[in-house]
Amino acid sequence: MQTELVLLGLMIIVASVSALIMRRLGQPLLLGYVIAGVLLGPAVFGMITDPAELLNFIIELGLIFLMFIIGLELDLSKIKDVGKTSALIGIIEVIVVTLICALCSLVLGFTFIQGAYIGLVVSLSSTIVVVKILTEIKEIDSLHGELVLGILVIQDILAVVGLTVLGTLRGDAGSHSLLEQGAEILHLAIPHNGIVVTIILILNLLLFALFAYLFYKYIMPAIFRQALKSTELLFVVSLAVMLVLSAMAGLFSFSLAMGAFLAGIALSTAPYSHEIMGRIKPLKDFFLLLFFVSLGMQIGFENPVPHLPLIIIIVAGTLILKPCVIFIICKLFRYNSRTSFLVGLHLAQTSEFSLVLVASGMAAGVLGASFLTVVVILTILTMVLTAYIIKYDENLYQVFKHFLGPLDKLFSSRAEQTRNIPESYKPQIIILGVNSTTAETIEVLHTTKRILVIDYNPTKIISYRERGIPTICNDATDPDLFEAIDFSSVESVVSVVHQHTSNLVIIKKIQQISMEQKRKIQIIMSATTEEWGKKLYRSGATLVLMPDVISRKLLTEVLAAEDKGATIRAIGKLYFDELHKNFVYIREI
Repeated sequence: MQTELVLLGLMIIVASVSALIMRRLGQPLLLGYVIAGVLLGPAVFGMITDPAELLNFIIELGLIFLMFIIGLELDLSKIKDVGKTSALIGIIEVIVVTLICALCSLVLGFTFIQGAYIGLVVSLSSTIVVVKILTEIKEIDSLHGELVLGILVIQDILAVVGLTVLGTLRGDAGSHSLLEQGAEILHLAIPHNGIVVTIILILNLLLFALFAYLFYKYIMPAIFRQALKSTELLFVVSLAVMLVLSAMAGLFSFSLAMGAFLAGIALSTAPYSHEIMGRIKPLKDFFLLLFFVSLGMQIGFENPVPHLPLIIIIVAGTLILKPCVIFIICKLFRYNSRTSFLVGLHLAQTSEFSLVLVASGMAAGVLGASFLTVVVILTILTMVLTAYIIKYDENLYQVFKHFLGPLDKLFSSRAEQTRNIPESYKPQIIILGVNSTTAETIEVLHTTKRILVIDYNPTKIISYRERGIPTICNDATDPDLFEAIDFSSVESVVSVVHQHTSNLVIIKKIQQISMEQKRKIQIIMSATTEEWGKKLYRSGATLVLMPDVISRKLLTEVLAAEDKGATIRAIGKLYFDELHKNFVYIREI
């Protein structure tokens, strides 16, 4: 007992220190947990050398808790919010990449089930890493950000489905099920050829589905009516439901994690799901820490040569195949090259689900320790690399832009269908990018000024096109974009483009046009930081809108006013009216 307590203590202490370092470096905490396991295990310091039995228990228990929480947090309404395009791109990408990698794995000598695991590992991308980075750089609301987010939601759902299906394909599937145990009691022999095993699996699935439905429909409501009277009892009963369904899944020859996932889904639909989540989450965080640390402790640095086929498939599949497949699919859906390139580039990493898949495969006896070592190391490397790939995505696009150009001739672009600019049209104001600010500007000025709206998200400008407002769907940095516009009457160019480097390109282009026409065109930009605001001013912007600076000055002036109460109330009323007006504009759009 003392040894086990020392083991747990070391795991928690080292994981905490490693996680703090990862937070400082801007990396996901789970990478810190895995690295802590590597440091503790035999691969580095060897502080824990023989923990196999306890670690296997922790991994399996952590996997059960993880799947339970995933089911509990799964909001099926998200699927409606994803949009058909993102959903189809995500589904096609997972299927195509999984099949290609699985076939390559078969050619290189892996089994069918191992190939399926490898294919899923490559096809999935990290929701935690990508969403965090896109949120930090304020690109989550961009067109490629919205597509990436939708694809990640679909990938997570398909990962759970794949994990459930692969859990039924383990080597001993169907050999110790409740169905066969009953046959043994009746002294009946069941042959084990492929057809019979498949039939047994189907019968097991039907019987387990029936049991789960009856449990959810009749037993759970009666139990929780009593449990709701005490938050402590609610916590205990929730764990009991998870363990009951996990145990029943095992009896029907399915993975325990599958039963836990179904228990989470069942509880997620209940009106008391938020109370359960609040009680379970701290326990979940604790077991996830132990889960990822335990995975890291099982890594052993060996001679990489025997594992080169696996390394090549995962690296080439993640960094080359998956971005290319996503790029082609996006082009087939008629997105421009820039958007298609960025979506594929941002998803070029393996997922935290990859570690869960490998752990599940090891628990089922399908995958060995070498799989875990390779997948964990490559997951860490690709996640870290993603931070730099997304940071320099525009630079990478400029490098590959000339090679991607010919593909535009093969695929029709959405830009062609949403281009609505009359011949000899002479705009007075050009607006690059549509958000809440420019939406109001367009609504107010389009009846009195000649406005041209440009955005590379077709869904944002389609309503303007339908109302006869001149629009162009294209990338603001496209060198051919401004060639098709008559600038002879342009007074101002407004840009709320997210990418600051793109704004620098726009400023340079407008300055060239101003010099050619020997007149000043006003350039209005937006910036998220004061540093970029200064850069845009130095580059030639006439006005830079910086929300933080405006808010700070307004707050100072309000608090310094003699009659603070009246001033605050007056400004509050003004802002309330503006918000209501903007809400009406957005609904109309």
